[in-house]
Amino acid sequence: MARRRFRPVLGPGLIIALALSVFLVWRRMQPPQVARPVIVQHEGAIAATGVPDPPFVLAQAEALKLAAEQRTEVKRLAEAYQKQTASQRKALDQAEQAARGKLSPASGKAPSPTDIQDASRGVAELSALLAEARVAAWPGLCEVLTAEQQEQAKQAWAEAHTLRLPKEKREGGG
Repeated sequence: MARRRFRPVLGPGLIIALALSVFLVWRRMQPPQVARPVIVQHEGAIAATGVPDPPFVLAQAEALKLAAEQRTEVKRLAEAYQKQTASQRKALDQAEQAARGKLSPASGKAPSPTDIQDASRGVAELSALLAEARVAAWPGLCEVLTAEQQEQAKQAWAEAHTLRLPKEKREGGG
């Protein structure tokens, strides 16, 4: 009696099952998709407000063409703002340094998305607190500045805090 060889039949059902199995295994092997947080210093933390803080307005006094009495009042507001936010700014600087240390390439391995989130959480929270303080200080500045000066200050703030790629990256060189 002749021995029959087993020949599997590759029908559409088997092909679909194999394809689905390969896809599920591939998906399981992929790292989780996590939004990439950006670690910023407090000078770069524009948040969603878009309003400048009093020290920034004071630094822009010449460009805004502030009168002497306006400068005096903005200086007073800037000093009060600096006192009010001193501990938050110090804590933010410390959180940023800690985050940079955790994410340093000196360790030789790339940080995981979870490491990045953990490192940036404190920075993000403190940046949000500073943004709230900036929003709270803005009405005081509005009482001092003209409508035109307010718009100029907002524009200068936005330009100063726009994230820009280095020239070589914009041109595709890096």
